[in-house]
Amino acid sequence: MKLQDKVAVVTGSGRGIGRAIAMTFAKEGARLVLMARTAAQVEETCREAVRMGTEAVSMAGDISRKDDIQALVQKTLDRFGPPDILVNNAGISKRAFTVDYDDDVWREVIEINLIGTYLSTKYFLRTMIPRKTGRIINISSIGGKIAQPFNSAYGASKHGILGLTKTVALEMGMLGVREITVNAICPGPTKTEMLEGEDGMFEFLARRFKETKEEIWEKRLKELNIQARMLDPSEIAAMALFLASDEAKGITGQAINVDGGFIMH
Repeated sequence: MKLQDKVAVVTGSGRGIGRAIAMTFAKEGARLVLMARTAAQVEETCREAVRMGTEAVSMAGDISRKDDIQALVQKTLDRFGPPDILVNNAGISKRAFTVDYDDDVWREVIEINLIGTYLSTKYFLRTMIPRKTGRIINISSIGGKIAQPFNSAYGASKHGILGLTKTVALEMGMLGVREITVNAICPGPTKTEMLEGEDGMFEFLARRFKETKEEIWEKRLKELNIQARMLDPSEIAAMALFLASDEAKGITGQAINVDGGFIMH
């Protein structure tokens, strides 16, 4: 197994891409520390991982709060020791034209998506640097590379994650801890609550254009990627597994698209 006895921390692991990453890592033998804001969801992910035969612990917390991140670090150290892998997946999206955006909501998206990724990276790096090894995987988006109308806070935060990823990767080289790799994954449209859920992108666009969710996909989004389909969360998880494994030791500072050919840069 590719991650046998590795310690992996996954934020936002109660559902969607984060849950898929947790399950994939569990199958490959990783011991898991899981966090999400909704306790019931992350506890269920944890139970499922344990049923698969690995060790796992969970906690409810907000990645944008320093105290919660520090508690997550301490929980990891107390249960398993220093982590080998950190996946910064937690994120939210709230949609509106920028001119209409609620200032507090805009700030909330930035705090969770970008500041949360910064805090998690910062405090977990302090456990990796003494060992001179580790994998940090940030979940960005193709929205971190292209414009996303109605989604300026999300787009700004995901662009910011790519800048953070590249900078921290370079800093690891400057600090002489070159076996710590830092990469980002940029998913395209993926079958998650963020897209398909009750308050997801499809519903927002359906209201905006007075069309059904199905029409939004078929008429406005489907043909924008080469494969004309949405991704499954397991496909994002497969890339996370690769980046977490020894096979990817030569990859750092990269932003890798998993998007069915939606964009090509």
